[in-house]
Amino acid sequence: MQYINITIELLKAYSSSKSMKELLAVAIWIKMQHSNSVMWNVTEYRLRKELHIGKPKAERLIQDMKDDSLFSVDGNKVVVSSFRDNTIKWTRKGREYRGTMVCKFEVKEYTLKKLFNLINEKLFEFEICAAEHKDCCMKAPEGEKVGAKGKAITIKQFQKALNTSSSSVSRIKKRLIASGRIDSTLAEKHSFDIRNEEETKRTLLRTRKTKADFIIGTLGFVVLACSYSIADRAVSDGFRHLIYGKQSEKVIQRDMSIGGIPDGFFC
Repeated sequence: MQYINITIELLKAYSSSKSMKELLAVAIWIKMQHSNSVMWNVTEYRLRKELHIGKPKAERLIQDMKDDSLFSVDGNKVVVSSFRDNTIKWTRKGREYRGTMVCKFEVKEYTLKKLFNLINEKLFEFEICAAEHKDCCMKAPEGEKVGAKGKAITIKQFQKALNTSSSSVSRIKKRLIASGRIDSTLAEKHSFDIRNEEETKRTLLRTRKTKADFIIGTLGFVVLACSYSIADRAVSDGFRHLIYGKQSEKVIQRDMSIGGIPDGFFC
């Protein structure tokens, strides 16, 4: 299979609104059609037909492409800039390299809606992968194992990462769970009598809270967010730190032969 590598920074940069995500989706779609990132005859009719969208949205996307630095538009010719991060970085040993965190998009046929949903799903999954990676780098509390539990992430954290509503976050979560890509626990609510110091201390210690989330009368309540974990290894394998020019992948060519294409070829 062939993949396009999209930098996490680019995903985040275009996650500020629905229209920006759709614009990035068009850039990805063009990259998938032509590895040289150039597409001719980009018209309102072509976008409507191939991306399954209406006339107003097609017209808006063409105008947005003209105004966005990711695209170069000359009449009906559109060139998409490289997705690579060419920033020079340095290793701990002082060696220069160019690389960044990327996620993979499989090259295949998409509608605009499917690519838009996929962008949101990648952003959702990255939050979980990042939390799991951070957990693996930390020392486990006494009597526990690192990574033994899923990572608690609130709906507000996902809303901030995806720049979308809570209802949209819930829909994305349900899709990912139904497809077997992630697992999630149920949110928990614990109560305690705030007049009882021992009970209060025990509950806060058990839930790792410093104080009650809210108080009603003499009862204090703490709420534990849903915990998430990656259920499908392919999801976490889709994110990695890529050093350009140092790795390659074996992919199946159109004639079904096996060939090596430099990783990031479609960047």
